[in-house]
Amino acid sequence: MDEVAASSAASESAEAQLDLAGLLGSTAGRFLLWSTAGDVFWVELMLMGGYELGGSIKGNVDVVLLPVSLAILVISLLLLGLEIARSAGPRAPGC
Repeated sequence: MDEVAASSAASESAEAQLDLAGLLGSTAGRFLLWSTAGDVFWVELMLMGGYELGGSIKGNVDVVLLPVSLAILVISLLLLGLEIARSAGPRAPGC
């Protein structure tokens, strides 16, 4: 791959990330900050949860983890549905 093609591919990737930040109505820096903070929080939560559950749950861990995972999935889908319903409100002509 020559330099022009490599530069073009890198530019398109950066534009795709900026488009995501733009869709959220955020600057790229703010998006990066909150995305990174959320990632760190999620990883720490999973590590601490696994450590605590590993020491307190004897036997089959799936008996506890499956209902918790399903609850998280249902809540996420409900929030997604609410957001879709909210954004599907009346729109100005031509939008």
